[in-house]
Amino acid sequence: MMNKKKSEPPKTMKRPETDYGPIAKEERPVNPDRLNDLIDLLRNTRKIEWGGGDVIGKAEDGKDILQWPFPKYPDGLCELLLELAEPDRNYIENYERLGDSIDYGSLTMEELRTVITHYVRGERFCDGLIAGAVEDGTLLKVAERMKVICGRNGSESENRKETDMERFEYKVVVYDTTGFFGGKVEIDPLENELNLMGDDGWELVSCTSANQSYGSSRSLVCIFKRKIEE
Repeated sequence: MMNKKKSEPPKTMKRPETDYGPIAKEERPVNPDRLNDLIDLLRNTRKIEWGGGDVIGKAEDGKDILQWPFPKYPDGLCELLLELAEPDRNYIENYERLGDSIDYGSLTMEELRTVITHYVRGERFCDGLIAGAVEDGTLLKVAERMKVICGRNGSESENRKETDMERFEYKVVVYDTTGFFGGKVEIDPLENELNLMGDDGWELVSCTSANQSYGSSRSLVCIFKRKIEE
């Protein structure tokens, strides 16, 4: 039986050796350019290759010593993730609070950085943890959510839950038809009314006739919506 000896990854793939002490003392802002670099890298990386398994020597008993398997991460990936790591020593507790089914689209910046820290520090004890999060799209979701928050707030700071949903207000307007029995629509006046509503930012989303006896229309019920500006 061959002996396995754990060895360091090649220099080009070596994870950055960083003291996490200073990280816990001072929160670093998110660099938008570096965040974009990370997103591009994650979008272009679908599969993480693995190295190792080569014979690197002989044991005293003459058996082969094999190089320990290791993930061959793209250049710069670990450094970019490390820059975004959460400056919080309680990241394990904070990550567990997020639960098993995480909605990455609703996380705050602090929670997103906790998720990244979970993978960055966990990689030290479990080779391939980051690889799994790259391949299943988890880290890409995290990075893209960070970009949304940075773009919305002008910075990475966010102390409350946010969603990407837009808010609207609605208005219902009733237009009477003409004619002795109803059912006749004056196009030009109706068009003018609709344009006036449009000038005020109202968009027509529905128009339904309100019927009276024998199926004739007595009025048109129009529903408009307008986006609420924050």
